Amino acid sequence: MNSSFNRSSRTDGPMAGWGLGLSGVAMSLLMSVTGFAQQPKEGFFAGASASAAFSRFELVVENTVNRMSIDTSKAGTALLGGVSAGYGHTTKKGLYLGAEVGMGFPKNTGTIRRYGVLYTGDVFVNHLSVRDALTIDGLIGFRPSEKLLAYARTGMAIASVSLSQVFTPSIPGSTFSTQGTRPAARMGIGAAYSLSRRIAVGCDLVFTRYGDFGYDWTEFNVKLTQKVGTTGITCTLIFQL
Repeated sequence: MNSSFNRSSRTDGPMAGWGLGLSGVAMSLLMSVTGFAQQPKEGFFAGASASAAFSRFELVVENTVNRMSIDTSKAGTALLGGVSAGYGHTTKKGLYLGAEVGMGFPKNTGTIRRYGVLYTGDVFVNHLSVRDALTIDGLIGFRPSEKLLAYARTGMAIASVSLSQVFTPSIPGSTFSTQGTRPAARMGIGAAYSLSRRIAVGCDLVFTRYGDFGYDWTEFNVKLTQKVGTTGITCTLIFQL
């Protein structure tokens, strides 16, 4: 009886050891994956966003003969969307470094009504628009907790821009439309918070200054230059990849 009991004990011992070992490995892997995934914007990530854009559209119109000019501006608000993707890493000293690319849609458009610099008694209507075709930002920040990331961003955008003028009945040939691309400077601050292993939310405050875009209306010796600046409040749903 004692011999049987001893054999049984020797058989159960290794099995129990293997079970405890596998359980420990599984728990370690689970804790590792959970800890990694709970850190927002750590490793590869993608996002879908909605932004409230508060813009200042400015149009400078100059008569190239007598140098008379007028400067008209108008504030505008718009709801914009966007997608983004990036990669981030937190160093052993707690410094977060990341890079992010994205694009926005649709166009952010403003309308300006102004007087002429050649036909000074007439009112002209111009449409100005910008759209972030590509944004490239660098991120630097820190983690106040495992689930929270605070950061600053700085970078640039390649923007699709356009400037057009509505037909004025009293002036034949008064309509035109032109478009192109311009660089833009971007800077801002933001934070991201993890909701689950794979989902996080982010909020950013971003300032964008677009490069000037001009049109030479040579038929009437007039030059138009649009200047646009935008402050955006962005909410992003972040997917940890």
